[in-house]
Amino acid sequence: MKKIDAIVNKISDYVAYASMVAVCVMMILNVIDSITTKTVGNSVKGAYEISEVTLMCAIFLALAYGQTKKTHVHMTLFIGKLPGRTKYIPFFLGNCLSVVMMVLLSYAMIYQTGREFSSNSVTSILHIPYYPFYVISVIGIIAFLVTLVYDTIISLLGPMSRFRTN
Repeated sequence: MKKIDAIVNKISDYVAYASMVAVCVMMILNVIDSITTKTVGNSVKGAYEISEVTLMCAIFLALAYGQTKKTHVHMTLFIGKLPGRTKYIPFFLGNCLSVVMMVLLSYAMIYQTGREFSSNSVTSILHIPYYPFYVISVIGIIAFLVTLVYDTIISLLGPMSRFRTN
């Protein structure tokens, strides 16, 4: 189980690094855009649309990292008041619901990526194709789905792990 944990953490770290790069690109682009707007009077051509697609990538790439570091919101106020092992039941059910929702979102995003690729949709100013950004977002969603499935398995094994003998 430690080997799987290390792999899941490594995946989430790599997509988090990609998210950090996307945030840095957005930050630098917006700073340059602000400076040129104030000094020269013209903004950077396409800065808004580049920021838009980069933000989409940054958000989806950061989800897996947040899941591995346990920074997402949980119902701990409710779960903490439950006695004994019953605490695991709503936590496990919440994880199952999250997995189902992410499977649906993954399917929808893969479908949308295919539509963007086949229709060859591009941004309005710079004419950059949308589909590479959707592919990056799908990678982030799938990494998040992998961490969710892993956490769901761990939450299922949590109460049973006390009874295992080594």
